Amino acid sequence: MKPSNLIEQINVEIKKLYKQYNTAISSNDYDKALVIGIEIIEKLLNTTDKYVISNLSNPSIKEIAKGIVSYHEKTLAYVKGTREALKTMPLIYSFDAKEKAIESLTTSINGLFSFLLGSLVVLADILSSAGSNTQKEDKSTIPRVV
Repeated sequence: MKPSNLIEQINVEIKKLYKQYNTAISSNDYDKALVIGIEIIEKLLNTTDKYVISNLSNPSIKEIAKGIVSYHEKTLAYVKGTREALKTMPLIYSFDAKEKAIESLTTSINGLFSFLLGSLVVLADILSSAGSNTQKEDKSTIPRVV
């Protein structure tokens, strides 16, 4: 799959899920929003690991990227933990807890989505430039020595 097609595919898929996520939030269906939001962040994390982190060769840059991903993994763990705690939490407190989890999730989704697409655009450009700079050697001619 060409990088630009991959970028378009990810963009369309995440935007579709994000629209469902926003609709659930708008209708105050926070339980559904949490489920969709968790799905979005998991897809973003998996895609970032598969297509960005795995293609970075500079160890320093790779560590920086892993640090960014780690932040979003912690947010995901917080949201999942909150969801688990909500099962035993009194209803009077659950609304605020859900609201805070959704705020964290929304921030993380937006940040990771931007990081992922930006990284993919840069990687696609670098990879396409590297491919076009490689000149095929013409072996049918004899080199001239001056």
